Amino acid sequence: MRLPHTVTLFQPSGRTVLSGVLLESTRGTSVSKTAMNSADTVTLHIPFSVAPDLRLDPETDYFAYGDVPDEGSYQANREKHEVYRVTSVARYDYGSPQMQHWEVGGK
Repeated sequence: MRLPHTVTLFQPSGRTVLSGVLLESTRGTSVSKTAMNSADTVTLHIPFSVAPDLRLDPETDYFAYGDVPDEGSYQANREKHEVYRVTSVARYDYGSPQMQHWEVGGK
């Protein structure tokens, strides 16, 4: 099965375009006693066949929806594109090779 999306990963070492991934977004709001906060999150599914040795750092890495140019910084990219900071990375290496993938959380 071919997944429909393309994303661009931005890391200190450079920019990487990944095609054949799935980007799911969840929109919502979290209400607490003191404020109403955005609870928007995304989940990026990357098959091992697309990126078998993925290394992401939630401290510095972020990704954008589509094949986008590097505007120089996270903030500059965010002004022009749909951009998310990496919040988590999980490796799902069980099951058949077609099921094995990375799950990257973003916000």
